[in-house]
Amino acid sequence: MGEIDNFDIGYGKYINIESPSRSICSNLTFADCEGNIIYNLNLDSDKAYPLTSTTAPCGIEVTNDCEVTNLNYWHCIDGNLSSPSAYTKYLTTIFMG
Repeated sequence: MGEIDNFDIGYGKYINIESPSRSICSNLTFADCEGNIIYNLNLDSDKAYPLTSTTAPCGIEVTNDCEVTNLNYWHCIDGNLSSPSAYTKYLTTIFMG
């Protein structure tokens, strides 16, 4: 698991990255943060998904080419909101200042 020494969100423009050529990715096979093999069907490309519903869920991104990337534990920063449900679909975003 990678660790972040310093993380700063300042002010700036929010840029939503969503490919117009988004597709459904079938038959994805990958290892989760604990090394367990996951078989999943029909995840959208260019989206991010938590794999579990915990305070710090293991999460993935699915690229436009239907590759699983950025496997790591997430740290949710939305205040007092509950943990996200497993496989809730999120946009991949970048904050630029």
